[in-house]
Amino acid sequence: ETGLDLLKKHISFLVPTLIFLVTLAVRLINFTSPPTSMADEGYYVPAACSLLIWHVDPNYVHPPLGKMLIAIGIAVFGDNSFGWRIMSVISGSIIVPVAYLLGRKIFGAWVAVLSCILLVFDPLQHVMSRVAMLDIFLSLFVALAFLGVCYGRFSLSAIFLGLACGVKLSGAYAVAGVVAYLLCSRRVSSAARMIPV
Repeated sequence: ETGLDLLKKHISFLVPTLIFLVTLAVRLINFTSPPTSMADEGYYVPAACSLLIWHVDPNYVHPPLGKMLIAIGIAVFGDNSFGWRIMSVISGSIIVPVAYLLGRKIFGAWVAVLSCILLVFDPLQHVMSRVAMLDIFLSLFVALAFLGVCYGRFSLSAIFLGLACGVKLSGAYAVAGVVAYLLCSRRVSSAARMIPV
């Protein structure tokens, strides 16, 4: 096989990977500033630190999964702005190639590329990818759930919907959306299989 044949063979893997790396590079620029907590980080970072030492979650308003993800960054990189925010940066960077794959499956390659460009430079998504808050994790799991639906991987989609609900209970809106879509497209058996998962 020539180099061009190998490139064509692996393009469906290489393009999302390249998109992820470019997005990650953009998100990493100065993401540790300010070095103090901002906005709702004041709630979620202490909750993540509490979970790390096996104490009760002091922020019982939301399920613990998002705070556990923040805690992973703190456990690996320390209790500092890098450790607090790195999992958000990674999660927010994954959303962009997921959007590419969704756009390509539903609308075609040009819409997929355009959606990536818009998402990389969207101010809200950029900011939420750089703070230790729960919304970016919720967005990632919902996007992955819809990607699973697009590719007919309904059990995988159900798992991601469960993870979304494990971050914030508002993930249930996505569950309702996916189930409604499946019912409207006459895939009742797929919806019935997803709900227990």
